[in-house]
Amino acid sequence: MTPPLTFGNEGAPVPHKLKQLNFAEHSHYIFGDEHAHANRLAREAVFLFWNFAQHSGLGGLDIDHILTSMTFQNHAGESIHCDSLPFHPIKDATYVQSMRHLFNNHRTIASRYHIGITKHEYHSKQQQLKSVNQHQSDNEVCFSFSNMYIMIFILV
Repeated sequence: MTPPLTFGNEGAPVPHKLKQLNFAEHSHYIFGDEHAHANRLAREAVFLFWNFAQHSGLGGLDIDHILTSMTFQNHAGESIHCDSLPFHPIKDATYVQSMRHLFNNHRTIASRYHIGITKHEYHSKQQQLKSVNQHQSDNEVCFSFSNMYIMIFILV
């Protein structure tokens, strides 16, 4: 999320980690505008703090109050408040549970239809297809997924 902060349980900075890209400094374009970026960082910070407090036995924290009291500077130099959460993880526990259920269903369905091919295999097969198209007739194309070969004949 951020460059090594070197406090708490993190210890001293490691030289190779200082060169790595991180979300806080290098991802301004990923979520759209600066408002969405700042809100995402604020939520991550508050969740980290809230989880730490929960594990430490500390309570009395209002997540929405903490989030809406955080500000960021926009490109015009104005101080903008972050948005509250669209749902509260404790007060809306039923909603959170239903979202977890939907995510689990999505993951289960996705794993059923997973084609076990790595990026390297994919690029290798794409190169083979390009060379096949140059050397074979236009009537036959060969696709390969892992060790399974499927011949598809295209009628012209």
